[in-house]
Amino acid sequence: MNHTIKHQDQSYYYFDTGYSENKETLVFFHGTPSSSHEYKEVIEELSSEYRCIAIDMLGFGNSEAIGDADYSLIAQANRIKEILLKIGVNSGHIIANDFGGVISMNTLAGNWFEIKSVILFNTWLWNPLEYKEIRQISKLISGPIGKFLYYYMSFSTKVLAKKGFASRQRYAEVYPHMQRPFRKISNRKVLYKFATELTHASESYDRANQQFINIDPQRIKILWATGDKILPRKIQDDWKAKGFECFPIESGHFVGYESPKLLAKIIDKHSKDFSN
Repeated sequence: MNHTIKHQDQSYYYFDTGYSENKETLVFFHGTPSSSHEYKEVIEELSSEYRCIAIDMLGFGNSEAIGDADYSLIAQANRIKEILLKIGVNSGHIIANDFGGVISMNTLAGNWFEIKSVILFNTWLWNPLEYKEIRQISKLISGPIGKFLYYYMSFSTKVLAKKGFASRQRYAEVYPHMQRPFRKISNRKVLYKFATELTHASESYDRANQQFINIDPQRIKILWATGDKILPRKIQDDWKAKGFECFPIESGHFVGYESPKLLAKIIDKHSKDFSN
């Protein structure tokens, strides 16, 4: 179930419950500062009926951290595409949250992957500069104080992630795993890069939207964790304005950690609706 693979001399870790002709494939995309570990309990619920794949992006989880690597959203998406091709995955159901939403759509660009269904939760596919809260934190991050907070104060794991959990107890349980890849200051470059990409990744947002609008809307399900205090609630309103119903989940931002059984049930139902 736990695997490593080499791509361009870099080591990547991923969950893969194994190929079977009788099983549909689920591909999970994580955000920051998370990893495939967020979906561990979700996968345990689903692995008897589905092939489940969750890859740690470069610099996250158990994948390698490379000091001079390109950690942009598009670069991460391109790597995941190549890894999926290497392990023979070119169709399936997509599950993504946080930055994983944008990265998943960039990964799928180019019509190489048969998208059977999509579940997105607490994510966005457009430049979030229109939101006051995002503009404020972006201004902080782009200056020397923001860089100091990310590199030397573990701002991503100790402040933002904590804010995202509805359950402080669950955060305390998860925190050691979340922080472990970033114990070395040099390994926090990827966290800071993602933070700056929040409002400086126009190309990745454009590509994500172009891919997204080509998907049959009936195959898309948008969830919203009501206990999320990281993302502005207006993102949920904007999904609705685009014609999507946002199905509420009682959870914080990291739904895979806080409500794994509920998320697994939703994934199972939605995937079965669009399986062969």
